[in-house]
Order: sequence, then structure tokens, then C-alpha cells
Amino acid sequence: MNQPASNTTSTSERGELGKVLVIIPTYNEAENIRPIVQRLRDSVPAADILIADDNSPDGTGVIADELAASDDHVHVLHRAAKEGLGATYVAGFSWGLERGYGVLVEHDADGSHQPEQLPSMLSALRDADMVKGSRWVKGGSVVNWPWHRKLLSQGGSLWSRTLLGLPIKDVTGGFTAFRADTLRGIGLSGIESAGYAFQVDLARRAVEQGYTVVEVPIEFIERERGDSKMNGNIVGEAMLLTTRWGVAKRTHQVKDWLGFATANAGKLAGEVGDKVGPEVHKYAAQAGKVAGEVTEKTRDVAEDVSEKVVAEAQRLTHEVTAYASEAADKWGPEVEKYAAQASKAVAELAERVQQEAGKAAEAARSAIKRSDDTGSLPK
Repeated sequence: MNQPASNTTSTSERGELGKVLVIIPTYNEAENIRPIVQRLRDSVPAADILIADDNSPDGTGVIADELAASDDHVHVLHRAAKEGLGATYVAGFSWGLERGYGVLVEHDADGSHQPEQLPSMLSALRDADMVKGSRWVKGGSVVNWPWHRKLLSQGGSLWSRTLLGLPIKDVTGGFTAFRADTLRGIGLSGIESAGYAFQVDLARRAVEQGYTVVEVPIEFIERERGDSKMNGNIVGEAMLLTTRWGVAKRTHQVKDWLGFATANAGKLAGEVGDKVGPEVHKYAAQAGKVAGEVTEKTRDVAEDVSEKVVAEAQRLTHEVTAYASEAADKWGPEVEKYAAQASKAVAELAERVQQEAGKAAEAARSAIKRSDDTGSLPK
């Protein structure tokens, strides 16, 4: 069952999908690239494939050239060096948009994303702007994953949803189909994440700008050949960037609310001054001054919260990574012990964020109350 995460655009306002481009980022995927390309060609024969290779030393780029030479549907984008998953996808998106493709798809080379499930995602895209293949909605699943990978994926999605207020179950998933207009609308030039936080960044941008995001259940299979690119640094980057985005969003919301209150307080004071006479102007000035002090105080509180939350995120991120790494090395009952510890650390950080955000909101409310008490006009 397809599950919509947001819905602000009617089906009638969307055009036909257009030509499909499946982008496969590669680095040392010589063992995997031939079979995954063949499976894609069998599953979506009309689609084109772009292999974006980051100068793989194992010869992946050479194999990609051979595939392209024998099949007009296969193309190759050779990149100078490995710069991270996000940078590779942005380059692939730009390549496809420049050539007029209507749909662009993110797809792993290692077989964890199954090409046979892509047709159902493309079908869902007819009524959406962005479709994510989801492991964590009803009907979704993972195969051959150790405890620490499940912990990191589910914990990362929960963390991102909580901080950013996203209605997406599998925020960190990388099997995603976009309409070309969606990618143009969210703005690729401002993407700052290089690793797996890239997936969270795209999702939050799409939701914030009102695009319809739908999740389609998929079966995710752990790679059988080659080495995983996941490591502690990637996890750390994702958690820290998500924390920064979340704090910035909450801070912006508080400032918007306070700015509205400040503007209306000044306006009301001015109207009263006009009606009552010159005597009351001094009170209007006092009200404006207090409103300014409230704005400044809230800004200080918000910045203080940001520093505290990021500091906590850094500390607890290291704890989570360490616990998960230890869990991966122990395949007996010890795994559950470490997984529970890591889960507790993530929960602790989420609770800290909520506490600090609550303090900021309470400080803003107190400041407003003080302005009412100090700057109110005499009866």
C-alpha cells in the first residue's frame, strides 16, 4: 500500500512522467555493475541508465564504458574523484535535467535496491512529486541486516522525523524517484551534505516546499559482493546536520511568532496613541522598546539552545557509533545489549533536544508576559 507523506498538489496539475533516467553512483562496484544494469534493462526497458563513476580503482568505469558501447540506453558520467554520495547524485541529476529527462531515480549498484520494484514506484509517481522506496512502512522489509544496521537506519529515520517534523517513515532511504520539476523546485545548488544526510536533505526540502511525497514498500537486501560505504563518519555527519537543520527550523518558527507579536504590539500602541492623544505617546515608545528587548532576548536564547544541542549531538553521536560498532563484532546475546544501549543514547539526545526547545519557548512566553506587564497602558 502506498503511503502519502504530504499532499498539496492535485493529480490534474501534474503532467506526464516523461522519459526516465536511473542514476547509479559507483565506486569499486566492478562485481556488481553488470548484473544490476541487466536487471534494470529487464525491469524498465524504456528507461535510460546513467552510471556515475567516481574514478573507481577497480575498473568499474571501464566496465561501464563497455556497457554503454553495446547499449544506447546506458550512459556513463566519469568523475575525477570520490566526493561523497550526495555530490555524485547532484552531478547525475544535473546531467539528466540538462538532457530533458522527466523522471530521475536514485538506485544503488550493489543489489540492495531491487530493479524489479521500480515499476511500482514509477506507477506511484503518477500521483506524486517524489516517491521513496520504504523499508519501514507496512509491507517493507530488510534482508540479511545485522542488528547495528537496523538500529542505525531506524534510529536515524526516527531522529530525523522528530527534529525536522517530517511525515516520512524511511527518511534515510536511498531508493527514490523524482519528477524533474521537483528537483528543480527544491534547488540542488544549496545542498550541503555529501554523505547519507543527502537523503534527509532532499526529503526535508521537498516536504517544506509542499511537494507530495509518497512511500512505497520495498524489500531491501544487504549487498552480497563488495564493501559497504557506510561508516561512523557518515553517521556522524548525518546526525549533526539533521540536528542543525532541526534547531534552525525551531528557531525560525519562534522568531516568526515573536516578530508577529512585536509588530502587532507596536501597531496597537500606535493606534492607541493616535486616539488618546499626545500624552500616551511615551507609553507607545515604552511598548516598542520592550518589544525590541523581547526579540533580542529570544534570539539569544535560540542561539544558546543551538550551541547546547549541537554539543550534545556530537557527544552522543560518538556513543551511538561506538555501541553500534561493538555490536557488529559480537554475534551472540551481547548484540542486544549493545543495541539497547545505543537506542537509549539516541532517545536521550532526542529528549535533550525537546527539553532545550521547551526552554526556548518558555523563555519567549515569559518575555512576552513581561512586556505586557511593563508596557501596558494605564487605564
